[in-house]
This record gives sequence, structure tokens and C-alpha cells, in this order.
Amino acid sequence: MSELFKKFLRKVRVYLHVTKASGIARRYFVMNGFDGAMTAFGIVLGSWVAGVSKPEIILLAGLGASLAMGLSGFFGAYMAEKAERERHLKEME
Repeated sequence: MSELFKKFLRKVRVYLHVTKASGIARRYFVMNGFDGAMTAFGIVLGSWVAGVSKPEIILLAGLGASLAMGLSGFFGAYMAEKAERERHLKEME
């Protein structure tokens, strides 16, 4: 593992600790992981029904879907939690 990546992981750990967001991150990771597993299952099932015989096509479709769902889940969680924290701050004011 490169030193730059280790440094990045340390920063992430500090931010999660300071913001107390580790529970939120864990919940969203599990929810999005299950969604990703169901998407991969759908790709495999659809490929089987369509008669796709090349495993490269199925793997690449799965990787593309995983990337898209990962980005969608990350930014969806970010926007939802940001809105919740802003609402909470306004209530406290």
C-alpha cells in the first residue's frame, strides 16, 4: 500500500471520529452492499436468459453497475445526511 493511500485512510478515520459519522457510513455501506448484490444477481440472471456466453461481458457489466451504484450510494447518502445535519442545526438555532 502506498504512503499516500495510508495517509488518506488516516484522514478518513479522523474525520469519521470527529464528525461521529462512522455509524452512518456503516449503515449505508451495508444497505448499498445488499443493493449491489441484488444488481449483480440481476445481471447474471438477465445474461442467462439472454443467452450471453462470454463471461467477460457479464463481469464488465457487473463492474460498471457496481461503480455506478457505489457513486450513487455515496452521493445520495452525502446529500441526505448533509440536509439532516443542516435541519438539525437550524432547529438548534
